Amino acid sequence: MSKGKFDGAKDLDKSIEKQYSGTRLKLKTEEVILRAPCSWEERFELVKANALLNIDPEDHELRYLRGKTFEKHGLYQDALNDYVIVRETDPDFEDVQTRIDYITLMLNKTSLQ
Repeated sequence: MSKGKFDGAKDLDKSIEKQYSGTRLKLKTEEVILRAPCSWEERFELVKANALLNIDPEDHELRYLRGKTFEKHGLYQDALNDYVIVRETDPDFEDVQTRIDYITLMLNKTSLQ
């Protein structure tokens, strides 16, 4: 899988928040709503919620299908914000850049509705 281009991890929060936070995006087979990470220091990352969303076209709030478990994918449900996000728990976690590249690649393939 080819990696997307990004102008440095330090710009992730600003770029995502300005352009995509809370925006409904149309990917090839599904709609997702993205949120900005809580903060880069806390190592929150955006993820694409693969076919786990149930979104009313007229509803701008994110609604998750209940009763799903995301742990095996390294995801958990944030009870306060009701978004699926992924958090780094291991100091040697090396997949952060891979996830950023994947997210960027998805965003580059995405067209705003």
